[in-house]
Amino acid sequence: MSVPANLHATLRDLALSYATEILAAIRSASIGELCERDAGGQALRERVSLAAAEWAARYRLSEAEVDVLRRAALGETPPEIARRRGTSITTVGTQASRLLRRTKDESLERAANRLLRDLIDRGPRVAATEPETAGVVDEGGGPLQARIQRLRRLAARPPTDSVRYAIGAIVKELKSDRATYGDGAVSVAAAAIGEDLPGLYRFASVAERWSAREVTSLLSGTGVSWSHLVALARIESRPVRERFLRRIQREKLTLKELAAALASANLA
Repeated sequence: MSVPANLHATLRDLALSYATEILAAIRSASIGELCERDAGGQALRERVSLAAAEWAARYRLSEAEVDVLRRAALGETPPEIARRRGTSITTVGTQASRLLRRTKDESLERAANRLLRDLIDRGPRVAATEPETAGVVDEGGGPLQARIQRLRRLAARPPTDSVRYAIGAIVKELKSDRATYGDGAVSVAAAAIGEDLPGLYRFASVAERWSAREVTSLLSGTGVSWSHLVALARIESRPVRERFLRRIQREKLTLKELAAALASANLA
């Protein structure tokens, strides 16, 4: 007996609908189970971030891909991820697609749910036991956790330029020494201290371009602000950066005027 083609389509759509609802329920239950184990949301975010960092090492994920995975596991939808990160939904979609190609999951929701189930099954700690994840440390200590504790202390201080630079210097170290801290270390740190990933990268960009002594000198009544330095840090050439620094000091350029000058020089 033949089955009408439209019935096949109806059954397929119904199955997909049920599958979506089931996945949503599983994910909700996963987060609920984790919340029961962790009295505070901060502990949950850290555990998810550490698990995501292990995936970064296992699947060779970029920082952006780890951030998408971590946020999805904590319940954010792609539009919410884009809005909170200040990026476009297209960018988030591209990063999610690259992530899924590496993890072989069918959807971002399935990848996030698998991460949560893995976290639940492994208990209250996320420990790096395989050689390929040796750079990812557990919650009990290690080089990454030591840097996170330092970042927490800095983030609790008033947001002065010296504090921003100190945070940026640590993030610079996390970025450059993956052998010690593991892939995805900056994402883990961002979640642990409650900072957005782009913000930490901006701090690091200044530390990558100027020494602490140079920054102190530049910000000491010369007309140069921290925001000026962040804007100039995108320029690879040191002589070009120095040229614009002199213009800022000489012409008292505001940040808006600097942005216009960089755009006219095709450096924005």
